[in-house]
Formats: sequence, C-alpha cells, structure tokens
Amino acid sequence: MAVWIHNSAEFLSGIGILFRGECDKVSQYNMWAHIGINAISTLLLSASNYAMQCFAAPTRADIDRAHQVGKWLDIGVPSLRNLRHIPKWKPLLWWMLALSSLPIYLLYNSVFYMSLSSNDYNVYFAAEQFIQDAGSIPPAEIVVEAGQFEMGKFDFLYSSGGEAMTAHIRELKNDLASFEKLDNAQCMRAYTKEYLDDRRTLILASNALEINATTVHGFQYFTHEAVDASKNVYLPYDCLNASLSIVAVVAVCNTIKLIIMVWLAFGMRHAPIMTVGDAITSFLRKPDETTDGIGPLSYADVTDIVRLWPHHAVQSDKATDFQTSTTNHEKKSWLSAASDARVTWTVTCVFLSAVVAGSFLGLAIGAIQTASERSPFSFGFGKVNGIALASGQSGNIGGGAESAGTITSLLKINDPKTRVLGTVVLANLPQLIFSLNYFLMNALVTIVYLAKEWNSYSVRRKPLRVSSPQGVQRSTYFLSLPYRVAIPLMIVSGVMHWLISQSVFLAVVARYDPYGNLGDPAQVSTLGFSPLPMVITLGTGILLLLSILTLGLWRFRSVMPVASSCSAAIAAACHGPTGETDAFLKPVIWGPLPSSNSDSMAGNHYGFTSGAVKSLQGEGRHKK
Repeated sequence: MAVWIHNSAEFLSGIGILFRGECDKVSQYNMWAHIGINAISTLLLSASNYAMQCFAAPTRADIDRAHQVGKWLDIGVPSLRNLRHIPKWKPLLWWMLALSSLPIYLLYNSVFYMSLSSNDYNVYFAAEQFIQDAGSIPPAEIVVEAGQFEMGKFDFLYSSGGEAMTAHIRELKNDLASFEKLDNAQCMRAYTKEYLDDRRTLILASNALEINATTVHGFQYFTHEAVDASKNVYLPYDCLNASLSIVAVVAVCNTIKLIIMVWLAFGMRHAPIMTVGDAITSFLRKPDETTDGIGPLSYADVTDIVRLWPHHAVQSDKATDFQTSTTNHEKKSWLSAASDARVTWTVTCVFLSAVVAGSFLGLAIGAIQTASERSPFSFGFGKVNGIALASGQSGNIGGGAESAGTITSLLKINDPKTRVLGTVVLANLPQLIFSLNYFLMNALVTIVYLAKEWNSYSVRRKPLRVSSPQGVQRSTYFLSLPYRVAIPLMIVSGVMHWLISQSVFLAVVARYDPYGNLGDPAQVSTLGFSPLPMVITLGTGILLLLSILTLGLWRFRSVMPVASSCSAAIAAACHGPTGETDAFLKPVIWGPLPSSNSDSMAGNHYGFTSGAVKSLQGEGRHKK
C-alpha cells in the first residue's frame, strides 16, 4: 500500500492527493477505501489477538508451579492473570503485540480521508451595464472596486482604473456566459457559509456606484438595497487524500506482528494449553496432585479456598457438600461462568461509552439543527461537510474560533502533515474505546461458551476437542468459540469499526485561490461527524451487549459444577478411575463413578472416564 500511494499520489506539503473530482464520487471512493481498510484490520487484529492469547496460555509446567503455591490460572480465555505466572519472555511478546495494535486502532482508519475545498474568491462591484451590455465598455467606468475574500478576511486588490484592473475585467467579461444569476436571498445563502466549496468569483451589480468602506467590508453589502444581482463562476470538487506517514507507521507495526506470529507458529517448543479440551487431556494423562481428593469444585469454590489450598484437609467439605446435595442443586445460568466483577466491569464500561457517545450525538444533532435547515440524518456516511465539523463559526461542536478555528490550531501547528496527524489520533479514539469494550464482551462470550462445552461433557459421552487431536479427539474451534459464534462476532466487529469511521472522522479543508489553484492542502484539520452512522453504531453496540446478557440467562443442561476457566476447578474434575490411563483418547463423560471405581473417598467419586458413570440425579447409568 505504501508503495502504491508513493507512486500514485501527487504530494503537496507531505499530503498525498490520490483523486480530485466531484464530491459524490470522492465520497464513494472514500467509503469503499474504508470498507477495505476495516476488513483488513479486522483480520489482522483477530490474528494478533489469537497470538496474544497463545502467549498468555499456560503450559502444564506453568499450571503445576502455580498450583503448588495455591494459585490458579486461566485456560481458554484472554487473560492478564496468567502473565504473572508464565516465563518472562511471553509477557514481553504479549505486550509487543498489544502495543503494536495501538497505531492500527488510532491511525489506520485515517490512511485515506476526504478534504473539503474552501475557495477564496474575488468580489467585483459593477454597474448594471457591465452585465447587460455585450459591447466594449471601458472597465474603469463600469467597475469601481474589486477585492478578494480569503478565509476570514477581505482585502482590496484593485481600485478604479489601472492596467491590472483592466485586464481582469476583460477576462471577466469574456466569462459572463458561464455565470449564474442569483437574487439577494440566494446570494446570502450561497456566500454566508463558513467554507465556500461550490462557488468562486462574485459580481455585485448595482444601479448606483457609490460604495464606501462600510459597504464592502464583511458581508454587509449583501443586504444593501443597491445590490440586485449576483453572478458567479464555480467548480465544486473534493479530494481523496492519503497519508504516507500513517501507512509507514502501520507497516512497521504490522511487520513486528508478522515476525512475532511467524515465530509463534514455528519457534515455540512447548505447546500451551489453549482450550478446556487441552486441559482435560493433560490432567487425565497426568492427574494434578494438588487437587487429588478435593472432589468436584466450581471456580467460585476455588476462589473461596484459595488461601488454604493446596492443603487438602479443609477442602473435603466441598466434595461432601456436592455429593450429598446434587439433586438439590439448580442448573446454573450460562452467565454464572463469569465472575460478578467481570460482568459488572463489562456492563459499566459499555454503559459509560454509550452515555458519552449519546451525548456527542446530541451535540452533533443540535449543532446541525442550529446551522442548517437540513435534517441531521441527511448527511450520509462519512461525508465531509462544512456544517458538520467540530469547529468554526457555525456553532458546531468545539466552536469558538472566529474564522477558520480548528482543534490543531490550538497547538500552533504550522506544518500541514503534522497538523493532520495530530487530528487523526483524536478522530480515532472512538475506535480504541470500542476495541476495549469489544475485548471485554468477547471475553465474556468466550467464557460462556467454554463453560457450555465443559458442561456438555456431563450430558453425553463425546471426544475431547483439542488443539492437536489424537485418536478420536476432534480439532478445536477458533480458540474456545464455535465458528457459528466466532465468525458473526468478527463480522460485527468489522462493521462496527467501519461505522465508527463514518461517524467521527478526520475532516480536512483545503484552501484554493480564486483561480482554482491549491494553496494549503490542510488549512483546517478537525473532526467531522455524521449523525446517521452514529445512531446505528450506538444502537448496534447496545444491542450486542443486551444479546450477550440475554444469552447468559440460558441455563446449563446439568448441575455439573461450573469450572469456568479456572485451572484448579478443571483439574479437580479430572481424577478418573484408578488404572484408566488412556481415557483422553476416547469419548469421555463426567459424572459419579461406580463405587467399585472409588478407592479414595466414601460415597461417590466424580471424574472423567471413558467407562460408565451413574446419573448425576441417581437415576441409572450412562451407557458405555
């Protein structure tokens, strides 16, 4: 991409101009460019997140060390807890992947951006004869004053007479056929907007030529009774720009990711325990000594006893409680697999983000309604419009600058390229905020489906789903999520990132002189906004969270203790019948083992086995 931009763009002050043309066409190109960018970034970040989870996943040796000191690790879910208990080089690579994702969140969506044209224009005060008479008229007798309006100021260029004045007036006379006649009201609407993108030269035809300084300064002359005609030459167009600097930064970060992921694929010596199936396989092959004799535990039980574990004497009550009251246990909800703290934190973060987004949406709608009679939802997706900018005279969000006030002007940034980069980070902060919220929601879904798979082993006999299948074992899903869940979530993530890029975005105003020559490619660099995608983004985000919480209300099919991602609870459930050493290679089921298989406890002994088990409700046996 960097090479293509370098070869294809016309660079001015470090800003690459890829295409210049009609506004609608530029907007269409910009939309497709952002769809492509978000598709690529979604795949790239998904691969990076997968690699991060691989580095955070513990090996069996890591788990054994943690259990020996009364600590448990997460299995099958994104985890910060594990980073404290794994070899130091893994957290280092984990953080390198995490930090290299920041430029993608904060910059990548602004690789391509639109710039709105703002035209300086010449203003001529002429007698009616200049407009009506096609003959040769001495310019000095017809045009008394001429000036030039630039962003925020009006300067006199010519007085009556003079060679320069005469030459310009003759050119103007030759172009009159291409001018459009406006009445006073139309003229006011056309020229009293902050960024003039669709018109240029202005001729004010008057019955009287007595025009003083009070009349010509500012816009007061538009309401003067002497003005009865306005004519103009215009050529509206926008530009599709590209930032080579952003592409370079993102390319470096992607290279770092690629090197790390290639090493992960081919250089790791010890395979980590990635899924609950991997953990069951490991603990059936070599039972965990610290949880032997504890009996069935939920992750909540492990949390309660974590200060005393791995000393077993105090844990026997947990096993006895489950054995004697199994029939009284209610089937837990799926959401019970996640801790109250995780659920509360996720809901709080999403709620606060929604409040902030809703507040910004309200300000955006109010600003547009104040500055225009158009519906706030008629501005489309991601279109740069002088009314919908977070600065300036129109009363928009962040306004207060008298003329071309911008966010970056507060920093006194003179270089156009640096000016744009400063605004890019601010424009993409919502991308980072959504990514953090999505990380929390995705982790919640992952825990729920991990617990669902765990519970399914107590319902029917089935092969283990593992990272490296042996025997009748099955290959794992994408981490712990079924494809029917992982793929839609990935698509929703990509669509949300695209919607956000169309809701709040980098808006650049390029300044053109009265003759159509590009002067400053980034005279104004600020935030643009579109209320319609804002509403869709906000609604989709809230709907996604509500869907997850509603899904969490479903209940598991059995009363099997919810181990969640807790390594100790999983290990405690994996003490099978004595002498069965290859159960993990066969279809297995979890439940109370027949009495003949119990040699360590009075009553039922619960565990995974490839043989027969009694029903959890005491109503018969599962078939072999």
